[in-house]
Amino acid sequence: GLMKCETEDASDIFKHQQYKQSLLKEDVSSNSDVIIKGEDLWDDKARKILTSDGSKIEDWAKMTSKQQYDTPYGKGEIHFYQNQKTGNINSFDIKLKVSKPKKLRANENDLFWIIDLDVDFNIKGVR
Repeated sequence: GLMKCETEDASDIFKHQQYKQSLLKEDVSSNSDVIIKGEDLWDDKARKILTSDGSKIEDWAKMTSKQQYDTPYGKGEIHFYQNQKTGNINSFDIKLKVSKPKKLRANENDLFWIIDLDVDFNIKGVR
């Protein structure tokens, strides 16, 4: 006969997932280093988006997580833009860079998978 398996309520799983994500977000934002100061950003699109809320570009910085996080593609650092005054993370271009194994590289410039993340660091897609 069929075994009756106890299924977790889908909403419990979702809540747990959300909880894990909030811990991750907390972890990433409190364990990150500035790699580029806002005033040094050369990406015009980034500058426009970051300041669209009326904030100054000097308040922003491009950040990288100090530790690496696991993804289905391997480990990588998370890069994101954070307002240094408010701690706010902008949803623009949050990504995880994962080194590609040599045998999977299309050419010598094809070094990373770029994994796009949403503002809660959930995976949105890979390029």
